[in-house]
Amino acid sequence: MAEDVTSARIPLIPRGAVVFDSLPAHAVVLERLAPAIVDGIVVARRNGSIGVVLFRGGRLIESYCLEDDRRTVGEAALARIHSWEDAQVSAFRLPDEIVDVIQPMLRGEPIYNDLRLSWTNWDRLLDDLHGRSGTYIVELTTPQGRGVTAIREGEHVVSYTNLHDSPGYESLLDDLAAGGVGSILVLRDPPVAAADQQPDKVSAPPPPPAVQPEPSQPVEREPLSERGVAFSRLFGPPASPPSAQVDIVSRPTPPPIVGSPAVTQLLPELKLIARSRLQRSSDRVEILLEDAALQGRSLEWVANEVRRMSIRGVLPETLDELASALLSAGSRDE
Repeated sequence: MAEDVTSARIPLIPRGAVVFDSLPAHAVVLERLAPAIVDGIVVARRNGSIGVVLFRGGRLIESYCLEDDRRTVGEAALARIHSWEDAQVSAFRLPDEIVDVIQPMLRGEPIYNDLRLSWTNWDRLLDDLHGRSGTYIVELTTPQGRGVTAIREGEHVVSYTNLHDSPGYESLLDDLAAGGVGSILVLRDPPVAAADQQPDKVSAPPPPPAVQPEPSQPVEREPLSERGVAFSRLFGPPASPPSAQVDIVSRPTPPPIVGSPAVTQLLPELKLIARSRLQRSSDRVEILLEDAALQGRSLEWVANEVRRMSIRGVLPETLDELASALLSAGSRDE
């Protein structure tokens, strides 16, 4: 069955043992690769598009295609990938348990698609997911890079980043999370038993969890923000002890720094500049701009951070030019 969804994202896909790398698409017959790959993936890439084909037990089980901001799955996706004569195709073997979590990575139900890292206790979020049934995909996007971790039935399955795209330990994302700036996407693939249980009964959403201050450091907490309340309602009551609750609290905006209003006042224009220069690779810069506006950072600080970034497929010279363009926008406003 095919499914088209607009405004889809390009997923971060793990690499495994290389079967072949960057072959021209016309030299590859996808359907005949199953016996050679057994368990693994084939990834087809062309300018602005990606196709992913999953193999399990020597059979082709899933196809996914993102082209022109439209997601297609199933036979229609396979047909689109076949039509890409200019694509580069790579194949990787992966453990079967990792192949199993790539499916929800491509088609999972979004639980939260813009959870700010600055609002979230990263360790407690993972602890909470470890206490729940089903498969959860957590994708972290920061100015320093992107990372994914997958948790299935309370057990960690795989973690990887754009700089370390081979399967690794769950702690692989800790350095990205430690920066405190970025956004989190959470996808869920619920177990069949949970989905089939009492289908006609709709229960009221549970109240948001109480946030308790640490005994050794009594702090008066602000009420949960609307985003925090929505997050707790989506996840429902915790299966783990209260200490594993996700600690999401609204934080006051810091007083503006001298020279920083330009970021806030020019935010829409700055984001448009980033999109025009980086196209679909602009997400990390846009997140950086939004957080800079919230934190009262100066435009010069943003430009320096942009120059320090490493974005796959984007030349350092392009990031240098983008930083200069952002600064120029601030100069025009003066």
